[in-house]
Amino acid sequence: MPMDIRDNFYEKRTAFDRLLHNATLMGTHKSKKFLGKLFDERKLHIRGLSRDMVEKGKADFFLLLDIFEEKYKEQADLGFYRESGLLYPCFKVIYPEFVITNSKGRRHTIKDLIVLHSFNFSNGCIHPSQLEGGRLSKTNLEILSGYQQSHLGSFSIWPTEPLYISKFCVGSATDVSLMLAEFEVEMDFDRYELFLFCVDSMITWESLEGVPYIKMETIANAGSKRITNSTRYLEDTIVTKILERKLPLKLDFYVDEGRYKIYPNLKANDFIKEVVSNTLTFADLKKVLVTRTPNTFDNFLELKAEGAVQIRSTKITSTDHYTLFRGKKVYPKVIKEDRRQQSATSVDDTVVYPKFLENVLRKLEKRIYEQTVTKSTVELINTRNNAFRGTTSDTVSM
Repeated sequence: MPMDIRDNFYEKRTAFDRLLHNATLMGTHKSKKFLGKLFDERKLHIRGLSRDMVEKGKADFFLLLDIFEEKYKEQADLGFYRESGLLYPCFKVIYPEFVITNSKGRRHTIKDLIVLHSFNFSNGCIHPSQLEGGRLSKTNLEILSGYQQSHLGSFSIWPTEPLYISKFCVGSATDVSLMLAEFEVEMDFDRYELFLFCVDSMITWESLEGVPYIKMETIANAGSKRITNSTRYLEDTIVTKILERKLPLKLDFYVDEGRYKIYPNLKANDFIKEVVSNTLTFADLKKVLVTRTPNTFDNFLELKAEGAVQIRSTKITSTDHYTLFRGKKVYPKVIKEDRRQQSATSVDDTVVYPKFLENVLRKLEKRIYEQTVTKSTVELINTRNNAFRGTTSDTVSM
């Protein structure tokens, strides 16, 4: 089960919970005397730390805590969580605001990302073992898209469970993953701060090569209606418009089984797109010109109206949930967005819905075939009539 950053014991179920809760509010929970007593009384645990190694474990943990707090200062705190009835410590850091980027030049501002560092004890030392993260505030579009951070799994019910966290995907050959593997074999406390800088770099970079859980581009299309079928009426409208106006077919043809066929390529897409744009109202246009859903090959979203972001209202339903951070209760919140800064998808960035394109081309092929057959029949009849008129009374037409 993933850790839950509600578990600062705000429910205060037992006397010990109340003690830990109050100590966290007052900031005494980071006192080495307080923590040392919890370790000594076996109320606070590190995975793999045996009773006879507690003194060594405490010394390692306090050293790591000092390095962590020296680096992150006001953004750092110590937290606790329970698993299988046992209490464990974790380091908490909040990144109030940063920009995540990728190799395609995409950028997205993330606010209030919280990262939790947990630890194991092996080979005679305490070492970092796992990184998890969650969000303390999100925009409506982030909520609707399920976006947490590109290398955290998507989470669709954040308003109901806003303090949910999950494991980071750290890759198999990244700086972070390699250092975690190195520390498990032999902990190097002089390199721990370097490890923290690598974590900072990881959270601000969307590694497309590492296949992120969810891409930041997903956010922009949140709330858009998915197009799953083509409308016959609109197909016929476009075919009729082409034939009525006798528009030149700027298409690539080929012959198959004695019939003219049309390649459904970019040239065909651009030709039909131009006719659609000049023919349909926006109410119908958005059903035909679509954008591809990120992370998929066969899902498409309808075109948005200029300046409009059609999304349902989103609010936090678990209003009593909070986490304790540096002596304060921190409640999750929804970030209000400035709609004026949001640009709609340009028509230039759309394609004709593939099924619509296919059906229109098939109908054009059918009309071409019918006209070809009709023309051939008329020519054959005319040829026979001319031949009949040209015969003498003593000959038989062939």
